[in-house]
Amino acid sequence: MRRKTSTIYVRDVPIGSNHPIVVQSMCNTDTRDIKSTLNQIN
Repeated sequence: MRRKTSTIYVRDVPIGSNHPIVVQSMCNTDTRDIKSTLNQIN
């Protein structure tokens, strides 16, 4: 069971309530492509 939360905005990004989780990455590869992402990190 999820807790009921309020929505807040960080600039134009909604956080909380029923909004999906937002993750910021410094990579410009598709993070599902593990090999390319690890190469970029290294």
